[in-house]
Amino acid sequence: MKIFNNKWDIGWGITSQCNMNCEFCYSKSARNGEEDITLKRLIKFIDNNNDKIASINFGTGENSLLDDWFTLIAYIKQTYPTISIAVTTNGFLGHIANKKDRYKKIIKECINEIDVSLDFANQLKHNNIRGNPNAFNWVLETLKLASDISITTTIVFIGLEETLMFDNIHKLFKIAKDYGAFVRLNIYRPTNPNIKPPPIKIIYNALDEIISTYQVVSLADPLFSALFSDRTSIDASGYNSLRILPDGSITPSTYLVQKEWKAGHIFEENILEKIRERIQFINIKNIIPVACKDCNLLKRCKGGAKDRRILTFGNLNEKDPLCDYHNKDLKIKSKAVYTESTGTPHIHDGYLPTLIFSSNKI
Repeated sequence: MKIFNNKWDIGWGITSQCNMNCEFCYSKSARNGEEDITLKRLIKFIDNNNDKIASINFGTGENSLLDDWFTLIAYIKQTYPTISIAVTTNGFLGHIANKKDRYKKIIKECINEIDVSLDFANQLKHNNIRGNPNAFNWVLETLKLASDISITTTIVFIGLEETLMFDNIHKLFKIAKDYGAFVRLNIYRPTNPNIKPPPIKIIYNALDEIISTYQVVSLADPLFSALFSDRTSIDASGYNSLRILPDGSITPSTYLVQKEWKAGHIFEENILEKIRERIQFINIKNIIPVACKDCNLLKRCKGGAKDRRILTFGNLNEKDPLCDYHNKDLKIKSKAVYTESTGTPHIHDGYLPTLIFSSNKI
């Protein structure tokens, strides 16, 4: 678990463009087709706020579609080398880099970590869920590129009922192992009324299977850290992490992209100095639900992930909807065995409630 300080871990999507069509995408409403902010304005934001930034993960839209994005990360790394840079890509990053040597050079010199989305180990299923016939092959291109130039790389998959089947999980870990990558699980948030989160039993069984088989890098989701380990994880949403949307709006959480959660804008002078004072950042501070007050996991769980509670109930007064700790039929068999390896991914550790694993078995 990383040590938090007064600097921000930022998730930033500089474009509303994407070459995929994922039904479960949480940012579709935020990527409303408005014209992208100019490179000059993006650089001005970095210049004005660089001393308040620890890391930037570029996601939300496919940033590698833009030449300006490559120019931007080259500028950041050259001018402010202490800022760590990561990117979450649908795989197009490796595909375009193999066509343009300039892009490959910038990736090698400027990016600290790459996360690439792969939901199914089966090519057809992954292409279908991503709405692009090239999705699977692009992922493999990115994994190979990252392996060849020795960048810390993680396969990230969405936790839906079908993706959490044991066969798919182990095959994803096998692909990760083949390319020297890690695996990160984002359990689906209820952002689309037509898609239901997986049943609690499916989630718990899947995590039991993973944690009993593979080494753990980080359980930054406070509920599952409390259930499956003896460590404490902090949900840093609005505390040390924030999200910048393609229109330049700032929210306190990756998944809270609705208008009411927009707390400021990158055009505001020195915005990262004062964003914590905004009501949206104040309102996301932990509220302990009444239902949790006598729970022996309260000190470590603190009610669970903030985004799940807000997206499910509209507030923080209810406990995490995925909590089933007091179900007498619930049997958690595994406890996390943490990897001792160096070079593990760290930018997503604590940036949002997510789960990161090594592809090495226990």
